[in-house]
Amino acid sequence: MYFLKFSFVALWLSSQVFAQGFDSRSCLDAEYKTEISHQGKFFGLIKNDLKIEKSHCHIKVTYKKILETVWDIDLCREPIHMKITSKGSQSVYKRDGKTCDTNKSDYCRYWQELDGIIQDHGLIFAEGDREDLNSAHGQTYCVNLLLKKYLAKGFLFSKYSENVDIFADENESCAIPDSSNSTQDTQSLNAQSDVNRTEERTEETFEKTADDMIGEKPQAGPSFKPAPAESIEKKF
Repeated sequence: MYFLKFSFVALWLSSQVFAQGFDSRSCLDAEYKTEISHQGKFFGLIKNDLKIEKSHCHIKVTYKKILETVWDIDLCREPIHMKITSKGSQSVYKRDGKTCDTNKSDYCRYWQELDGIIQDHGLIFAEGDREDLNSAHGQTYCVNLLLKKYLAKGFLFSKYSENVDIFADENESCAIPDSSNSTQDTQSLNAQSDVNRTEERTEETFEKTADDMIGEKPQAGPSFKPAPAESIEKKF
């Protein structure tokens, strides 16, 4: 009897913790399955089905529109890689150590495809709160953070390490720039402004000089008067 009460209390407390927001460790250790489905094109005749299965470090994402594609990822296994099953065959794509911002490898292409599917067909349509790990939205959000850390950033997880922070990269866009960099930027902007002002003044001076030259009346040259007829006759 006491054991049942204790189990009920522990379950209630864990659900309250998840409802308030999960941390990195609980996200990595979580085990769950969630499915998200919504109508697609052609008047809803084609459905978009997304299924996420997670067991500690192992994540399996299945997406089906017309054909089915499966991403199989182990967050605690190196080298950083993913197994993809599509059209009845399985392929393995390994991370080459470069970021996918400028890299056009097959690995980056499949990772970007997976990231887009989770966002467009998971996070947008999943029900529940993002901070609730018991909801479809929270479970999808948790997997999205883990995959970004592992596949995009190249971070290898461990079941036994406490040094886990999947939220560190979420606030990079809001980071305050370094004061030294901002000072250098301000100085360069000021220098560029001085150059621009100097060029403007030079152009204005040139325009004024040209206008003055155009507006001036031409100076009359030396006048020539014909000699009197009498002086001409005397010469002859």
